[in-house]
Amino acid sequence: MVLACSFFSVNVSGGVTITAITNPSALPDIAQTAAAQALTQVALTPPVITPVESAFAPTNATAIPPSVLTGTPPAFGVQPEAIEIVDPVIGSTVTSPVHVAGEANPTFEQNLVVQISDADGNVIATVPTTIQADVGQRGPFFVEAPFTVDSEQPGRISVYAASARDGGITHLSSVEVTLRP
Repeated sequence: MVLACSFFSVNVSGGVTITAITNPSALPDIAQTAAAQALTQVALTPPVITPVESAFAPTNATAIPPSVLTGTPPAFGVQPEAIEIVDPVIGSTVTSPVHVAGEANPTFEQNLVVQISDADGNVIATVPTTIQADVGQRGPFFVEAPFTVDSEQPGRISVYAASARDGGITHLSSVEVTLRP
């Protein structure tokens, strides 16, 4: 007797393993129950994110930060986020001015807006920046964004693209940080 089925296992980034049997109906009746039980097995291991201090003081403000240039490209077939913030990372403690850097898809005139909100959700800083690439091309962005808070508190740094038509937000990315005076 020949069984017409295929078995595969895929290990993708982030500790995800997917195992499957692709044609369980081709198995003999006695094995179909076992095949149905083993059809999909997924084991997830969440990534570990460690908070870091962020106090970037560039000597040449027009230079592209190395963290943007040395980022890992996305896996084959995976589309990057429209706006990716690489600095500061989630959970960072930041002081003013905070260095915000990342990479973004092209926008109208390559413009982006960086916004900092305090623990109550109040916008405490809004700073424009530009994607450092030819018009129509994905590229890096970076800006020093000054802010003022009276005490250490949770906050959010958002980067967004605005519509040329009506000013509405077309893409938004954000990271939660701790704001320090």
